[in-house]
Amino acid sequence: MGLSVKLLNNMDNIEVTDMKHSQLAPFQSKSLEQFNAVGLPTKADEEWLYWQPSDYATALQQPIDVEDDLITTGEFVVIENGRLSSIIEQDGLDISVVRDVAEFKDCQFNTQLSSVSLLNSAYFSEMIVIKCTKPIEQPVTILNVSRFEQQQHSAVCKVLIVCEQDADVSITVHHDHDIDAASAVNCTFESIFKAHSRCNLHHVFQNNQGVGFFHSLMHLYHKAEVNHVTVVNQSLICRHDTEVFFYDEDAQLALKGVGLLRDQEQFFNHLKINHYAKNCNCSQHFKNILDDKAVAEFSGLVFVQQGSHGVDSTQLNNNLVFSDSARVLSRPQLQIDADDVQCAHGSTIGQLNPEEIHYVKSRGLSEAQARSLLIFGFIEEIIECIDDDKLKEQLISTVKAASGLFNTDG
Repeated sequence: MGLSVKLLNNMDNIEVTDMKHSQLAPFQSKSLEQFNAVGLPTKADEEWLYWQPSDYATALQQPIDVEDDLITTGEFVVIENGRLSSIIEQDGLDISVVRDVAEFKDCQFNTQLSSVSLLNSAYFSEMIVIKCTKPIEQPVTILNVSRFEQQQHSAVCKVLIVCEQDADVSITVHHDHDIDAASAVNCTFESIFKAHSRCNLHHVFQNNQGVGFFHSLMHLYHKAEVNHVTVVNQSLICRHDTEVFFYDEDAQLALKGVGLLRDQEQFFNHLKINHYAKNCNCSQHFKNILDDKAVAEFSGLVFVQQGSHGVDSTQLNNNLVFSDSARVLSRPQLQIDADDVQCAHGSTIGQLNPEEIHYVKSRGLSEAQARSLLIFGFIEEIIECIDDDKLKEQLISTVKAASGLFNTDG
């Protein structure tokens, strides 16, 4: 069927006493040493001005201990508390459990994103590699589940997605974190998109009551095409750090996302796009809806290296606010060191337009119906970019239900 589940151990006879899997010990020790040199972020760090993870210092440095378990076959790929527990039988999909990172020399392993990502590299127990080797018609669903009862602990997950040359796949990752509010999830997804590969990658964060640190790195090569959509809904605190690397010409990436934030929920979305090659396209478009005392931050930096001509890279952040107590922080940035490029950035923060509400009401709808319709219309543009029909239907239902919760007179 083209499916393989294997455990790779390439480093033997390494004596360690504090690492469960000796194959990871050198890499993990180096990561922990780097973390100890810098510590957790403070306000002195430009990327952590508005929220620092000091309240979760204990949790981040106390990963839960998960025992090896039997890997089963089912309808989804299931990752539970950072461990692979279930796979799917799909032609063109290879799934590996790797406990030696030495063979992946081209990966960053998230060690450059932040000191929190260093803890991910210090404490993960296995790297799960999901490799697409050919076009796959059916969407691949991954359930990244974190469930544990310990307070002030963390689940640590590290996943590598590889789209080989000419591969074509749609992947949806549902992040379900049923943990204590004082606990954390420290998760990394690193993706490699090789020449002429195509991928639709969706990340859904919903109903998460603990704090979630999500690190994403993407590497694009010649004529790779990637559509990446993120949805955040009813999640207490989400911190997303994304870094993208364009290495070869004519690669294309669309980064889009939706945040539905109420009560005291917080979503911090940080991105850095590195253009190291000519004629690459990258579009960023993120939308947030906020109510009550919710907080949303967008911080995006587009960097175009000298000589990377013909780049078209844009970023746009739109925010719809329904409360005077909600807070939006938007910082789109450009650093251009090349000529002959098209780069732009923009940001909007506002409320529903009374004239638009009046126009919709004139078509026979009530005030509440008009407002709900406009709220859904604000988000619909992002949802339409999702190619997974089942996921799209679920999100349409979710957003329509959520639009009613935001449907107040402010």
